[in-house]
Amino acid sequence: MKKKIGVFILTLTLMFGLCSNTVFAAYSDVYQNGWYYGAVQYVSQNGIMTGLNDTYFGVGESLKRGQFALILYRLAGTPDVEFENKFPDIGANDWYANAVIWASDNGIVTGYTDTGLFGPSDEITREQMVTMLHRFEGSPQVSADLSGYPDSGLVGAWSLAGMQWAVANGIISGDNNMLNPQGITTREVCATIIMRFQGGEYIETEAGPGGFVNPCPGANYVSSEFGYRVSPTEGASSNHQGRDYAASEGTAILAAASGKVVLVGYTSARGNYIVIDHGNGVECYYQHCSKIIASAGDIVEAGEKIAEVGSTGIVSGPHLHFEVHENGVPVDPRKYVPE
Repeated sequence: MKKKIGVFILTLTLMFGLCSNTVFAAYSDVYQNGWYYGAVQYVSQNGIMTGLNDTYFGVGESLKRGQFALILYRLAGTPDVEFENKFPDIGANDWYANAVIWASDNGIVTGYTDTGLFGPSDEITREQMVTMLHRFEGSPQVSADLSGYPDSGLVGAWSLAGMQWAVANGIISGDNNMLNPQGITTREVCATIIMRFQGGEYIETEAGPGGFVNPCPGANYVSSEFGYRVSPTEGASSNHQGRDYAASEGTAILAAASGKVVLVGYTSARGNYIVIDHGNGVECYYQHCSKIIASAGDIVEAGEKIAEVGSTGIVSGPHLHFEVHENGVPVDPRKYVPE
């Protein structure tokens, strides 16, 4: 298991690709052959960006200042914020309020000098984004020669330090040899920037029939399949939403596919359990563990040991209860794992 460590390297260069008819399961406008595909999945998988609604990401739509403040706030871990009436157009109940106040308190954003407004619904420009990222990094002082860009004279005095830092560090390589400082940033470009800023990558998986590995190859047998059953013990559901692998205490539990550990926890029913996001809207739950090896935030590979079989929670004996969820809905694991 390995943690993804931010290396703070990004680029504002726009790239274009051909689109196929295959779309990302969660969003109708995110095409599998689009150059932005992996980036959108990465920010979605890591909870950094969400769609404009449950089925529409907003490819080609401009990013707003309030949205970008929220992105930086999430990257900072969404720290607690006490609301202050700093901007006339930011109310305590606005969805971006905490993010904007946090960013203001930390010197990352300011309002417009002529009006005092923040402009949460205003489109964010390239120089605004670079400046916020520069401040987010701590405003390192770096000089660079911008004369090679024909439009370098359009860079505002207020954004010059950030633009020089970005160019000196290869963060901006130019948009058709132009800095385009007043150009508007679209949502998929932002997703790509954030993925590179984090030094991350999307873990592509073989989600589909037969694509996953057996999560418990050391099991003695499968004791219960998905669907209706006679409850094996008091408190256990008769509507079984997973697959049970009967095995001895301590038997290895493996990641069924590559992905990111998004939750490690305990409940009285599930016992010790772990949840892995395998991409493409697929999450798997591994329950009743005696020991959990992986930690939240880990990137794991298919077949990697993540836990050990136990009898925690509501059980009639030691086993792995394995669930597969497609966009939050439990489905028969036999659609994915080998028999």
